[in-house]
Amino acid sequence: MKFALLRDVCFFNPPKSEVRENLEADALVSFMPMQDLGIESINAEAGSSKPLSEVVKAYTYFAENDILIAKITPCFENGKMGIARNLVNGVGFGSSEYFVLRPADNVLSEYIYYFLRQDFVIENGRGIMTGAVGHRRVPADYLENLQIPLPTIEKQREIIEKLQSAFTELDLLQENFLNLRNKYDELLQSFQFNSYQRSETRVKIGAVCKLMTGGTPSRTRDDFFRNGTVKWLVSGDIHQGEIFDCEGRITTEAMRSSNTKILPINSVMIALNGQGKTRGTVALLKTEATCNQSLVSISPINIEELMPEFLFYNLKMRYQELRRMTGDDGNDRRGLNMALIREIEIPLPPLANQIEIVKNLKLVDESFQELKTQIELKEAKVKDLRKSLLSKSFSDTRELFDVTY
Repeated sequence: MKFALLRDVCFFNPPKSEVRENLEADALVSFMPMQDLGIESINAEAGSSKPLSEVVKAYTYFAENDILIAKITPCFENGKMGIARNLVNGVGFGSSEYFVLRPADNVLSEYIYYFLRQDFVIENGRGIMTGAVGHRRVPADYLENLQIPLPTIEKQREIIEKLQSAFTELDLLQENFLNLRNKYDELLQSFQFNSYQRSETRVKIGAVCKLMTGGTPSRTRDDFFRNGTVKWLVSGDIHQGEIFDCEGRITTEAMRSSNTKILPINSVMIALNGQGKTRGTVALLKTEATCNQSLVSISPINIEELMPEFLFYNLKMRYQELRRMTGDDGNDRRGLNMALIREIEIPLPPLANQIEIVKNLKLVDESFQELKTQIELKEAKVKDLRKSLLSKSFSDTRELFDVTY
């Protein structure tokens, strides 16, 4: 198979003089900042337009069917790239952190795009990025000197059509997996809600539970953070229903000097802080651990009155409510606190009813977790198939690949 350097089949960064010669200063053009450039989508479409005079000096120029590639970290490593489509007046401007590639007549934009989507292009480029931390960029000559297989235009079209057909089916699989996951989650929430309506008695958490939080052990001391045997949890270690292994470990001696204590097993943990999805997440503690001040531990005073698992499921399903308790929409930095949590009202049915509800919820939860695992395995397989399809299509050992999935 014939090979060529990318610079020999693509014109890099076309000059702005092209558009200055063809459009008036007040003519509208598409404007595409970095956030508009996708990761999985082949089509890069702008979300807005601006007069040419506002963008021509400071931004990168491109035209219809040009290929855009982000050159700065982490956008390059994430695979931000696409083919410019549906541009106003056929012209676009965007981030100064774009490379623009315009294919020659003997190569198709889609063919170049799929070639650049391969893992080895990203991984090798990552290894030679230059610049300060946070502003590292892949050099232009890295892309320019990439060797690309160059079959005939007809073979390029065959490869593109086969890739697009396969990717369309893979996208449909992923969409179906996501819809199934969401429906099952809705079912779980609905089941929980209906179960809790069986109780007319409601009490405040502060009246039936003991609340604890931790101290602030120093990360710079090995006995506070590395060499101990007790897990030291922070808000990022809490996930909905689960506590994964954490980085922090603290010694018993260090605990005494840092005002932190061993938390009760089966206590319910709530993340108090976290701007993303962390704040309001809930987990049931099943191991010896302590925590810092970003978490609160909630333990029923009398387990013959309130089951820890019943409390856990109740708070888990109220995730959005917990996030709104700070008075915001759940997106700012304000945190929960123990005073707010003490005032939360929970249903308190008879213990026999709690046992029944928890038993049923566990069955639903276990089924959901099993389904979630299956979905994640299938999604991982789909991801691997994408990689395999790309690598096979550009292999120099075959002209056209066979797709099996």
